[in-house]
Formats: sequence, C-alpha cells, structure tokens
Amino acid sequence: MNAVGMAVDVSHCGDRTTLDAFEASKKPVLITHSNCRALSGHPRCKTDEAMRRMAQTGGVMGITGVRMFVKASEPTTVEDVLDHFDYAARVAG
Repeated sequence: MNAVGMAVDVSHCGDRTTLDAFEASKKPVLITHSNCRALSGHPRCKTDEAMRRMAQTGGVMGITGVRMFVKASEPTTVEDVLDHFDYAARVAG
C-alpha cells in the first residue's frame, strides 16, 4: 500500500492487525472512523495503545457517531460523542 500511495486505514481491523500495521507501514496509518474503547467497550473501538501508536506514525483519527461505538447503553447524546473527541485528544494529541 505504501508503494502505490494508498492510505493504510485500520478502522475495521482487530487489535493485533492494527498494531501490526503500525509496524509495517512506513507512512502514516489512519483510523478514519472508530472511537475510544476506554469509553464504549466495543471491540471495534481502538485501545489507548493503538491511538498512541497511530499518533507516532503521524496518522489521524476520525470519531464516528455510530451509537454502538459511542456508548454501550441508551440514550446516546452529542455530549457522549464529544467525550470521544476529548479522550482521543488527551491520549493521542
């Protein structure tokens, strides 16, 4: 992917593949649409370690408003989504 100029996006990858991508890629690795596992517990969300590693590659993270990635229980509010932005900024800068 690096050789042909494709972005490496680990949003749909599990934990091991996510960390492997950071090791393999010589270019920034992206998390384009995922959230913070520490806040939601959903396995598709990213761990603090993954977010830190993403930042070390120069990558960026996009937060999604998909309810199950925001919070485990209803109701889900805009404030709950904003909590993910704040948390990601504290962990990854």
